[in-house]
Amino acid sequence: AMKEMENMSPEDKAMMQKMMGGMNVRMAGAGAGMSTSVTKCVTNENPAPDATAEEGCRQTHSISGNTVNFETVCTDSKSTGQMTYSGDSMTGHIKSHQTVDGQATDTTIEVTGQYVGPCDQ
Repeated sequence: AMKEMENMSPEDKAMMQKMMGGMNVRMAGAGAGMSTSVTKCVTNENPAPDATAEEGCRQTHSISGNTVNFETVCTDSKSTGQMTYSGDSMTGHIKSHQTVDGQATDTTIEVTGQYVGPCDQ
């Protein structure tokens, strides 16, 4: 997906930023891809980072050992992912299919995370 981002037009890159929910996304050229840093609350009841704030989305998950598989279904998108937890860190990926303004887009996001403290209530 990162190599595909290099060849995107400025309009397509803007669409990707919109799809990422307005997060602090940095896009770079020359093979550097893009990265973002987001803080999410992960709990036993919600063991996968919720990637969307869109209303009407439904997220389901299953847990096997230290790995969480999840699926998020919204009106115009569907994402599946897997997160594996080890101590105070996590790694995983999210595969997303989304339709924006009639255009279908497939994206794969690699995720790394680190425990930074308890969730704010």
